Amino acid sequence: MSRNSDAGNKPSLLSDEELMAQYQKTGDEKAFEGLYQRHASRVYGYLSRRVPVRAERDELHQAVFLKFHQSRHLYKPRHSVLQWIFVIARTTLFDHLRKLRRSVPVLAEESSGASQIENIAVNEPVEFDLDIAALGKLSEHERSAVQMRVIDELSYHEISKKLGRPEPSIRQIVSRALRKLRLAFEGGGGNAQ
Repeated sequence: MSRNSDAGNKPSLLSDEELMAQYQKTGDEKAFEGLYQRHASRVYGYLSRRVPVRAERDELHQAVFLKFHQSRHLYKPRHSVLQWIFVIARTTLFDHLRKLRRSVPVLAEESSGASQIENIAVNEPVEFDLDIAALGKLSEHERSAVQMRVIDELSYHEISKKLGRPEPSIRQIVSRALRKLRLAFEGGGGNAQ
């Protein structure tokens, strides 16, 4: 019996990407449940660090997975499902904060290159499709470094150890990647070097 022949009954045996393909194709509720069970707590943790009011946080958490459901046809397999979910979470959070007209306290190091992504003005529109497309403009090592810094909230020192590269190199990689994303968000294309 192949691994996929059981897909409807055993979503835990499938990768995120396989579950997402199944969910896109058929709208399979079990595939969605599998993805939700794997990632809901990480998304909630991300929101918890940024939204102090529990009722708001719960509403945003629900909104993230509703948008995930409604836009599942936009997912492209060249991105990890987890990265895509976090793009949805960030966009949902930014939309919420834009409505409240308050700033985003995402990273503590406001003077670092990593804070540049938060400097994409919260009051400016950020299109969801552009967020996904912008990830494709980054190299694999840039995506990994940005994910570790922005999503996993690791320090540059921790990223340096994980990737086996000097800390100044990691700072430069993250800074350049965030600059590319900022340019893509602003409509500049993201080909900056």
